[in-house]
Amino acid sequence: LDVLGTCRLPIRFVAQSFAHTLFVARNLAFPGLLGADFLLSNGCVINLDDNVLRIGSTEVHLERPSQICTANTPTKPCRAVLRDTVLVPGRSEILVYACCPAILERTECVFSPSLLLPDRPAVVAANSVGTVTTDSRIVVRLLNPDPAPVTLYAGSTV
Repeated sequence: LDVLGTCRLPIRFVAQSFAHTLFVARNLAFPGLLGADFLLSNGCVINLDDNVLRIGSTEVHLERPSQICTANTPTKPCRAVLRDTVLVPGRSEILVYACCPAILERTECVFSPSLLLPDRPAVVAANSVGTVTTDSRIVVRLLNPDPAPVTLYAGSTV
């Protein structure tokens, strides 16, 4: 994501308002995205079958039908590889692009990595939900709990 900055604003759902720090980014495919930080801290529940977001007793119908796989939708695992060589600083996390050409562009997918990256056991990748871009990229969050920086090379499986 090309993040331009942050600001703290209220997010309003029907009669409820929640103050939250928002990231302002360029070139998003949607008008806005609610992250796991907001969803978890406010006890949100997403019903994919009915396309509804519930916060407490308030239900909000989502703008467009979800393309996320549900229990009744077949899944197709595929390999994702790093697009570029990246340096993951010690005791930090970064967002990087991985390529997954087997998935069609603008498809929402669940990224579920192995527990440890095969070539760098100190680095782990987080589970995430995202949309494949027009050039077959997905965003992957990498975490390095070790104090030493780690280099991951282009083409490494994540």
